[in-house]
Amino acid sequence: MSKLTPKLAVFINADKISSDIVASLLDEMAKYGIISVKRLYGDWS
Repeated sequence: MSKLTPKLAVFINADKISSDIVASLLDEMAKYGIISVKRLYGDWS
């Protein structure tokens, strides 16, 4: 039996996180599976 790779969905509250760490955060999460959905939410006004 083959091992299935987990698929991850990532939702980030962009009002609460520094844009400087988003890329490294996604890189770290990719170690645990395939990030198939990425969404950032924030007040862009």
